[in-house]
Amino acid sequence: SSCSGTKKPTVCEADQFKCTNKQCISASQVCNNVQDCEDASDENGCHKSPQNAVNCSVGNGGCEHNCTDLPSGGFYCSCNNSGFAVSKEDSKTCDDVDECASWGNKCPQQCLNIKGSFKCQCWKEFVDTGTKGL
Repeated sequence: SSCSGTKKPTVCEADQFKCTNKQCISASQVCNNVQDCEDASDENGCHKSPQNAVNCSVGNGGCEHNCTDLPSGGFYCSCNNSGFAVSKEDSKTCDDVDECASWGNKCPQQCLNIKGSFKCQCWKEFVDTGTKGL
């Protein structure tokens, strides 16, 4: 027997936002005080301020990874890849996502969580015929 598997990444349209769970929603639905992503990632990184007092041009808005200015004022923090999620505690830092636990077992045999990603491993006496994760 062998250990293998691949999955194509989700690609959203240019006018869409990719939720942490890879769901695509309209960009206009981000930071609208309505949970449009099933995992609420469209609202978790929101920072609204009166008269656009704070934006991404000042210290990246305080965001650890990515900062996006909102047309209606304020900004949105997001993380570099799906291996990280915006912290629910401060909505500016990025926490590691345990893909092995939160998305079920994506690997055919063993799943090892690593910072920002995951790695599939084979049980003893099995051969890795491809890569998944890293």
